[in-house]
Amino acid sequence: MPLGDSILGVGKLLANASLKPYFDHLPVGDDTFNVKFPFVSTSPDAPRVVIKPLHLAQEEPNKILDHGGYWVARVSRLKKHQKLPAHVLFAIDEATDGQKKRAAAKEIADELRALGTDVVPIADKAAILEFADLARPKH
Repeated sequence: MPLGDSILGVGKLLANASLKPYFDHLPVGDDTFNVKFPFVSTSPDAPRVVIKPLHLAQEEPNKILDHGGYWVARVSRLKKHQKLPAHVLFAIDEATDGQKKRAAAKEIADELRALGTDVVPIADKAAILEFADLARPKH
């Protein structure tokens, strides 16, 4: 599933669960360094919940590592600058064929987890919705 389809899929999932109004496409960080994410929930002061579909099903392990490494570096820099929200979820679309491709996707997922983010398969709709529900105001 290409990234655009992944974003649309998560957007539809959030909309069907009446959670989409709590999210917007916004930057996370500050004027020194920021990263745009497709689904960011904001409190009055700072982003609270971030969901990022991440396509890791490229045709070659090297491309999986390059693309995933790009996001690992961005998350690492946000963390270094103390701008990484407490609740960040990567919903990963990974290759189902080829040991080397699966190993590359697992390496990226492990690195993202080591930075303090949550990682789930993009097909795990229940986990994505449970995470997204953190953005719902509790009155």
